[in-house]
Amino acid sequence: MLPSLATVVAEYSSARRRELSISVMSTGYPIGATLGGLGAVFVVGSFGWRGIFVLGGLLSLAMIPVAIWRLPESLAFLATRRPQGALERINLLLRRVGRQEIDQIPEPRIAQARARVRDVVWGRLGAHSTALWSAFFCVMMSFYFVLSWTPKLLVDAGLRAEEGISGGVLLNLGGIAGALGLGLLAARVGPFRIVALTMGAGAVAVALFGLFAHGIALAMTLALVVGYLIFGSMVGLYSIMPSVYPTEVRNTGAGLSVGVGRVGAIVSPFVAGVLLESGWSGSSTYVLFALPLLLAGAATLFLERLRKR
Repeated sequence: MLPSLATVVAEYSSARRRELSISVMSTGYPIGATLGGLGAVFVVGSFGWRGIFVLGGLLSLAMIPVAIWRLPESLAFLATRRPQGALERINLLLRRVGRQEIDQIPEPRIAQARARVRDVVWGRLGAHSTALWSAFFCVMMSFYFVLSWTPKLLVDAGLRAEEGISGGVLLNLGGIAGALGLGLLAARVGPFRIVALTMGAGAVAVALFGLFAHGIALAMTLALVVGYLIFGSMVGLYSIMPSVYPTEVRNTGAGLSVGVGRVGAIVSPFVAGVLLESGWSGSSTYVLFALPLLLAGAATLFLERLRKR
């Protein structure tokens, strides 16, 4: 769902405000995570752990009519696939965004679209995809390690269980600010270098969190900073992603990018658990998982160089 939403938002945004629009959309993730984390405490206390899944399913179900009512279909999809009533639906969408209506749908560029789908993996866009996939893989490794293990490792460092949960909530609160802040910066000065700089700063913040987050005040402050930078890094990649691929293969490229990133999301909590069980300290593990953010920053700068060429 996330790459599809990013693609639709990018399609309906102006080039000037595309990164900001995607960043604003992406703030829904940490907002939902914050509210979900707070709500889970009350739901589990009243209904047990199964109540979380029931509530999550009901909330998703409730969003279906809202999405059908307000979420616009992709214009590129309507013009290429031409479902029944495509012209009327296209003109309705054009009116909503203040554009001139059309009398007929332009002919699709079928051969070109097919060639570009192949290009996503090994053709003209292959190098771009490799750089973007590497960045997503590395960012999600650090991102999901921090989200998964921070409450537990804070408790191991001497904080109470409630304080460990609060640290996880503050990560998400920092993420809301990070998503909006990076979107505003990217809209003003361009996304690639800002995103790479955010990743580098995030690597430093994650390492410092592991080394010095022992007292409650410092731990909570660093949690906010880490959340700001690591969520900003993730949202930055989502804002960059639509500009890498042409319209015909944007959903395919976006889906593959996030899919590769999810492999990193699966691997990192598991690897962290193995390392901690084998005797690694929490501090050393944080320093280790700060390194992928540096690699992601390098991949982002390389992607910028490819696009300039």
